[in-house]
Amino acid sequence: MAILDIQTISTRRLLLGFLIFNFLLRLVFLNINAAEYTDGILQLTMFETPNTLWPPLYTLCALLLSKLLGSLLVSGKVVSCLASTALLIPLFSFSNRIGGKRWAFYSCLLYSVAPIALRWSVRVMTDPLFTLFFICSLYFLFLAAVQLAQVDMSLFAEQRKFRDIDVFMGLSCIFTVLATLTRYQGVILLPLNLACTILAIRRYRRFPLFSSITYGLWALVIVWIALRGFGHISQIEGRMGMSISATLLNYLNTFESFVIFLPYFITYPVFICIVVGLLCSDYKKVETKLVLCLLVYVGLAVLMIQTVFSSFQSRYLLPLLPLLLIFAGGGLAAIHEKLEHAPKAFAAILLVILAYSLVFAFGVMVLQRGVFGDIKVAGEFLQTAPGSAPIYSNEMYKTNITGNKLAFYSGKPIRYVGITRQLVLDRELPSGSILCLHSAYGGMEVFQHVLRYLHKHYHLTELKRCYTSIVPLLPDVMEEPVSHQNPLAWFFRYQKQRFYTVIYQIGERTPQAR
Repeated sequence: MAILDIQTISTRRLLLGFLIFNFLLRLVFLNINAAEYTDGILQLTMFETPNTLWPPLYTLCALLLSKLLGSLLVSGKVVSCLASTALLIPLFSFSNRIGGKRWAFYSCLLYSVAPIALRWSVRVMTDPLFTLFFICSLYFLFLAAVQLAQVDMSLFAEQRKFRDIDVFMGLSCIFTVLATLTRYQGVILLPLNLACTILAIRRYRRFPLFSSITYGLWALVIVWIALRGFGHISQIEGRMGMSISATLLNYLNTFESFVIFLPYFITYPVFICIVVGLLCSDYKKVETKLVLCLLVYVGLAVLMIQTVFSSFQSRYLLPLLPLLLIFAGGGLAAIHEKLEHAPKAFAAILLVILAYSLVFAFGVMVLQRGVFGDIKVAGEFLQTAPGSAPIYSNEMYKTNITGNKLAFYSGKPIRYVGITRQLVLDRELPSGSILCLHSAYGGMEVFQHVLRYLHKHYHLTELKRCYTSIVPLLPDVMEEPVSHQNPLAWFFRYQKQRFYTVIYQIGERTPQAR
């Protein structure tokens, strides 16, 4: 029973080379980002806050690694870095089983320069770890399905095959649970696990003991949700429209946008390779048919889930990316085969594909590194503030989760205050308190409007002004709320987005404000 298709010395060396290159490349960019996203900070501090949006596995991995590295923030990045690198192992094995060593080589080569994969591989975020477990589950499910699709006349061979199927299905179920304990979206693999188990029982008239036992691991997910809660229901409800028709149209817009902008996210040259790979694949082989079915199922399931969340972000395509790159590697291998008589022409094509992806990836890493950098600088500045001075901020993730990034970077409790006109007209801030206003919450126009009212109604001492900017080549935090997590973000991908944080010491109210 060969689990990984890397039996020869040459394939092992090739895979090892990719692993080393990818790990070193990610180490180079490990500390490039100015700050981390709200989701990442919440995931790191999961056991200190009441949020119910994520399961605990990523946080536990970061906490365990922090015992060795001494920094929770660095540990979160390293977990993502290691997971993103390790993903090459199932990707290589997948591609090698379908099309051979050349397919595997090109699939891994394209993954190594993929902008989406590189961007999130050095971020404090659950996505790389989730994608690793997700693809590992699909790979073992694929191995079990291949065995089920083949029929041997020998009774001994059939008995041995059943044992292999049992092991493969059990491993797939284990990784499905691990994926679900990282992000709840992993549950979309459960129907595939169940279908494979039912088919095995119907064919062999036997009970697969090992894989059946592994289903008991789902108790971990159930217990966690029972103890912690499940916050995604309220999240979905909060993003619904005013009517059913408005909600459905919003869903359609999000789903359609993911499909339309997919070639841009994975780069246009790679998308062309995917099309070539789909056209040139040998569909007489059961392996090719199975991978295509998995691609269709995963693609629809992932896009439908993210559509319901009404959140337009390219990182949601990460579980789909390896399956797409399998066919992209096949397409590039087919082009190579057609142009074997013209090696210079193929070398030029390959150079264009890699150069495009690398320039795009490096542009994303550099131009989008500053997200929430102003809040981090503000938090570090607040570390020197007097301990007794209350600190107010308009940073908000949800109504019950506020000030988390500022609190993380400053190490001090943060009180929430809404960024509205009522901030200065209807509520008096204590003299001597510190106020941090961030333009990322409400937009630049509201930010400037409130600043004018503050200066009119309070004696203020500006302590620090922090600034950062990004160019959102991939959809990101946007300057104006209307384009944030919205397909509109794509249309502003070349426009600089500016963000400010201003820190004031609050003085007495002005006479006209009394």
